[in-house]
Amino acid sequence: MACAQEGQLSWFRQLGRTAGQAVGLVKPDGDSAPVKQRIADAAEAPWRAFELADAMEQGLAMELTTGFVVPLQIELPARRLKVTRSEDKEEHVLRSEGGEPLLVARSFENGRRVNIYVPTGGDPPLAVGPAFTLLAEGNGDRFTLTCERCECCEYLPQAGACCSGAGKRVLAHICHSRQEIGGGSAMCMDVDLPALQADGTPAVWCTRSGAAGQGSKLSLESRLPRWSKRLQSLALDFRGRVKCTSSKNFQLQLPREKPGKEGDVELLFGKTAANTFVLDYKHPLGMAQAFGIALSTRDWQ
Repeated sequence: MACAQEGQLSWFRQLGRTAGQAVGLVKPDGDSAPVKQRIADAAEAPWRAFELADAMEQGLAMELTTGFVVPLQIELPARRLKVTRSEDKEEHVLRSEGGEPLLVARSFENGRRVNIYVPTGGDPPLAVGPAFTLLAEGNGDRFTLTCERCECCEYLPQAGACCSGAGKRVLAHICHSRQEIGGGSAMCMDVDLPALQADGTPAVWCTRSGAAGQGSKLSLESRLPRWSKRLQSLALDFRGRVKCTSSKNFQLQLPREKPGKEGDVELLFGKTAANTFVLDYKHPLGMAQAFGIALSTRDWQ
């Protein structure tokens, strides 16, 4: 019988303690709360232990959504992916260039809520989740992208968790606007992301702690098209990646340091065929952020 590493054993011990706490069997370490309060907390999440066991069986317990949240390393080139859309335009699948499904999104409430799932195989792909949610606010021109499960507190008791239970981890705030350029008009957006910490991971913005979007942030803005007198239309260079005209084609860049000077393109999204798009992103974006930002353009016309 192989011996597990100490780190793995510690994780299993924590899983066992948390599962027990979920059904009111184990007293949390250092907990001085009365028994009635602990029972109330357990009653709010009666199936917590089963959810943890299910995540463990599917190999999701250790990493959860970490790989979709951590930004691409700064020294790496942009990652090139593609998005396929269903005929009813309600489902989007983010795929590798080889066609492997990476994330699956499904729209609800006339597009005001988009659930993003992690596929676990199959054709069509099965999914666990939702892992992320894109929620429209106001008149549908503002969106918040949240992570439903957070690796920093997923296995903590509800009373001590910062991102589970009543709160969610916020990954991006997105604001849309329309701008008149020359003889035309273009949809634009501004995006706020959590600032990156010293280890390269994004800071935690949590709705439960009231710090969602209140801390330091990174900002991205649309790269604006130019009015072409020759074509009598707006034009933007997509470096050969985009093949079809679409109102949903856009690029995001870091804020311009000087007027007239363009920043580096951090995200590129554009149509290549019917119901097929390319999605290229790089640091400081993570995969879930890039996909969520692209999905927010669902109703652009």
